[in-house]
Amino acid sequence: MNRREPHVQPAAAATSTQGAPAHPPQPGSGVRERLTRTNLAHGPTRFVGRRRELSELRTLVVEHALVTVTGPAGAGKSRLACELARLLLDEYVEQGGAWRVDLEEARDLDAVSAAVAWTLGIGFGAGIGQALSARGATLLVLDGVDGCVGALSRLLPEWTAAAPGVRWIVTARAPLGLEREARLDLGALATVASSGGAPDAVWLFVDRTRGAGSELVLDGKSEREILELVRRLEGLPLAIELVAASAGAFTPAQLLEMETRVKSNSLRAAVAIAWDALESWQRDALAQASVFAGGFDVEAAEAVLDLRAHPGNRSTRDALESLRRHVLLGATLGVEERGAPRFVMSGPVREHARERLLEVGGRDAAVARHASYYARTGMDRARRHDGPEPRAALGWLTRESDNLIAAHRRMLLRGRDGATLAVQAALALDPLLACEGPGSLRLGLLDA
Repeated sequence: MNRREPHVQPAAAATSTQGAPAHPPQPGSGVRERLTRTNLAHGPTRFVGRRRELSELRTLVVEHALVTVTGPAGAGKSRLACELARLLLDEYVEQGGAWRVDLEEARDLDAVSAAVAWTLGIGFGAGIGQALSARGATLLVLDGVDGCVGALSRLLPEWTAAAPGVRWIVTARAPLGLEREARLDLGALATVASSGGAPDAVWLFVDRTRGAGSELVLDGKSEREILELVRRLEGLPLAIELVAASAGAFTPAQLLEMETRVKSNSLRAAVAIAWDALESWQRDALAQASVFAGGFDVEAAEAVLDLRAHPGNRSTRDALESLRRHVLLGATLGVEERGAPRFVMSGPVREHARERLLEVGGRDAAVARHASYYARTGMDRARRHDGPEPRAALGWLTRESDNLIAAHRRMLLRGRDGATLAVQAALALDPLLACEGPGSLRLGLLDA
């Protein structure tokens, strides 16, 4: 194998409300201004391959107001879109900035509008289209829209007409079907060598293996095994990253054998292999973490994850860090939380972890701890909104809105036993909904 190092795209020096700057802002440097106009954090790993796709997406964004990046789960749609947004930040930082809006939990018009408004801090009063128009040139990545395609298809034509200076990148498994929607189909990484070098899928595996601290020895045999492995994983970046993170526990030959035994699609097989590489306490932590909706921080994890059944005094922080190294959790650094990490879980990993939690019978207890923490902490933040820290309180409520809504709805299903927590979760969100809307969601929560 030609050991040419993989091409790494340069990234703009960006960060966000969910990502911290690599260096403290210097007076007059313009960094502080950048921080107020983006929530894009640097990716936790190097950006490998996708040079052609990145160039094509850049051209489409210049030429079209709306571009949808389509492809199967695990193809790297979000990473590509956010990588380009970071690269283009300088073109938008003087006006509206560049932002990622997480729509994975959104299902209806109100949820989509709330996610956009809360991310940008624009409220509902003046209308989102008008507010976006007033911002000028803005780049928005609407990420993970598969659960709200119908709602988004109704809202986007209105927003694009009202705010012609906004560029939209949508990530979805299928196109929205809107007029003037440009489309970039994102397929698998190359598993066939070109230009005398190893294919991108192989370099991604090698890069992630080295990043995980594995002492992988590349020789003729291991190179052939890695090539066969990434081909069986269909060149899907997420599948490759998950399996590569397990290379410290298994050799490429063992990983091939495990992949053969798992009778499932490539992404589910990769998650299963990554699960098998974990110790019991790590599996338990990941399974319990599946009850979070959206992201979560260390404080929330310490309240929800219960690892007392495992010997050795395993800490929640150790569990989170180890799961991050195995690529089963992603992590960014939050500016509002003074650099505290915030963790996220991809859809395929969450699905597998939730299934395992149901198997062992621990979901009800984990859901109860989740609701108790968010109801109690949410009420505390709501009280602070009327005190000396209203901005910090609204920031926390915005970040944790998905978890608060999930706690409310889950506790409603428990009838009288969950009534108090359901009410507290709804009341905790009230300052945010009163300030920024949507009013229909506010009324819906209180009525329920």
